[in-house]
Amino acid sequence: MRLRDMYNKLEGVKEAIKVYHMALDNRKHGGVAQDKCIKSIESILNMPWSASNKPLKSENHTHPECSICSGKHFDFECPDRE
Repeated sequence: MRLRDMYNKLEGVKEAIKVYHMALDNRKHGGVAQDKCIKSIESILNMPWSASNKPLKSENHTHPECSICSGKHFDFECPDRE
């Protein structure tokens, strides 16, 4: 990707965030404004969300060697996960 393309994308992301902030300032619904902002950013970066075929684990992991979280986080949140 060329530097100019990256700059243009960054400017687009900045504009999406400005529009989001303006919506909040004008007392628009925060959830709707946030959704529009994320969708704009996804479009700019060509990174649309798509559902994964593999569900995330919902149970806590229990590997005792994890000194960071001691099994208190979900597996996908653990910073010690391999």
